[in-house]
Amino acid sequence: MPDVVTLGGLGEPCLNTELGDIIAATKELFPDIPVAVLTNSSLLPDPDVRGALSAADMVLPSMDTLVAAEYQLLNRPHAAIGLDAIRQGLLDFRASYGGSIFLEVLLLAGINDSAANLDLLQGFCRELRPERVDVVTMSRPGAHRGAAAVSRETLARFRDALGGREQPADAADGGDGHGPAALVSRQTQELAARIAASVARRPQTEAQLAAGLDVPVEPVRQALAALLRANAIRQERAGDDFFYSG
Repeated sequence: MPDVVTLGGLGEPCLNTELGDIIAATKELFPDIPVAVLTNSSLLPDPDVRGALSAADMVLPSMDTLVAAEYQLLNRPHAAIGLDAIRQGLLDFRASYGGSIFLEVLLLAGINDSAANLDLLQGFCRELRPERVDVVTMSRPGAHRGAAAVSRETLARFRDALGGREQPADAADGGDGHGPAALVSRQTQELAARIAASVARRPQTEAQLAAGLDVPVEPVRQALAALLRANAIRQERAGDDFFYSG
C-alpha cells in the first residue's frame, strides 16, 4: 500500500484545467491514501487554481528565492509571472487551506545561496507556516551546464535557518510500460521499457532506478547496458555517479 499518491507529471500540474476533477477522481480510486500535488507555485496567484488545489491533502510548492535578480536568473520566468504575486499567492493559499504545505527550496551555487535570500526566506516561512521545509540542491545533471550544487555546509546553513531537513536521493519515477523494448533481449524487455520511460522524465543513476522501480541493481544494470548498446538512452557522468537519460 503506498503512503501517498503524488500528482506531478511532465510539466506543471496546475496548468491542467481539470486538476480539481483529477484530485477528486484520485481520492475515489484511493480513498484511504492521501493525495499530494507538486507545483512550482507560478499559478497560485490565480484564485481558481488555489480552489482546485485545496482539495489535495498535501501541497509541495516551490519558493527558491525572494530576491528579484536571483528569481530572474534561476527560474527564467515568463514576463507575466511576477515574484511578488507568487509570494502573495502562496500566502493566500495558506490562509484558506486546511491541508499540509511542504515548501521546497532548491539552491544553486552562486545563484540563490545568498545571505539576502536566506534572510527573506526566513521571514516568508514565518508568515507561511509550512508543516515542513525541504532544502535541496542538484543531485543529477542540470538542464544548463553552468548550474552547480551548493556545498553541504550551505545546505546545512539554510536547513538550520529554515527548519528544513535532509532529503534522501531522488527516487525514480515509475514507467508506463512503453518504450524501446524491442531493442533488448526478451528477459529484460519489460524492465528496459520501464527504465526508458522513467529516465525520459529525469536523469537517474542505476541505484535510483533500482530503488524507484523496486528491483535489484543487477537487472537494472543489465537493462541499462542493453539500452546503451541500442542507443536508446544516454549516459553522463556527474561527480562520482553515472546518470542515464532519455
